[in-house]
Amino acid sequence: MRELVLSWNLKEAVDFAKTEEGLKALSELLTDRNPRVRLRALSVLSGVLEEIDSGKGRLVELFFDPLIHLLNSGDERACVRALPVLKRLIEGSHLQLSEFGRLVSALFSIAEECDGMAWNEAVEILKVTPIAVMPEGIGPVVRDYILSGNVRTATLGAYILVQEGDSLEGISEEVLAVLGRALRCGDPTTVELALMTVRELLRVPPTYPVDTVLLGLVPYLRSLSEEGENVKIRQEAKTVLNTLLDTLRDYYQKNPWELERSLRHLVRGERKEDAILIASLMGDPSILLAVEGGTNFSGGSGKELGTMGGREL
Repeated sequence: MRELVLSWNLKEAVDFAKTEEGLKALSELLTDRNPRVRLRALSVLSGVLEEIDSGKGRLVELFFDPLIHLLNSGDERACVRALPVLKRLIEGSHLQLSEFGRLVSALFSIAEECDGMAWNEAVEILKVTPIAVMPEGIGPVVRDYILSGNVRTATLGAYILVQEGDSLEGISEEVLAVLGRALRCGDPTTVELALMTVRELLRVPPTYPVDTVLLGLVPYLRSLSEEGENVKIRQEAKTVLNTLLDTLRDYYQKNPWELERSLRHLVRGERKEDAILIASLMGDPSILLAVEGGTNFSGGSGKELGTMGGREL
């Protein structure tokens, strides 16, 4: 296999890799000391994966760890080349909890250290990696990542928590801050990941405190839908914004007790504009007056609240 890889005879190398002996040899070449051998082995593995649509369990068993090793090798070129191959390998496959843990760790390293192509490919991997159960011990670590000063790292942390189904109890304001930063950061890939996170939040009824996060995202989504540099992102932000507003309106209409609970949360956090947004969504600014401690919103008359609550969404 090594001779075939170095001779650049891709077809013969792919054919040999269809045998068990060839697969094992190819797996070993991905960790070869020669960087040229590693890159060519990636090309052969990509060719193998192009010819296989299902039944990739054995391939995952042989190649998952070597590919993760390449992501962590410090060789940016190999990392960029390995990411799309890894995506093709795990798409439609079932990852063990330990494998998922290693993947998440590698993606956080990329988010922290890389931008450009490597970050783009890392987000592409997320699109084909369903998160059903968070491995034990990862949840608290991921929660810590949302406090990172690196917007890519923090946004990745928020996405994983949301897709895993974290209630966001105790960290809702931090998640809101992270997604707000991401939506206005100007990096298309990070903005895309933030929008993916919002869509994940909207997949289920937005119970407290998730609804308060969604409320706080409205101005960022509106700004992005109107002023974003990328036409595709502007349109996507507009679609997400409309879905978000419709979802919240429907949820509060069906769950008035949750509406009151969320208003109390907004009052405590002095999030006046978000509380007014609820009144506007419901078409009833008087609901603000029913909130205990509503004096936090003092400074305007009931008439003024009515005008603000009726502003155009």
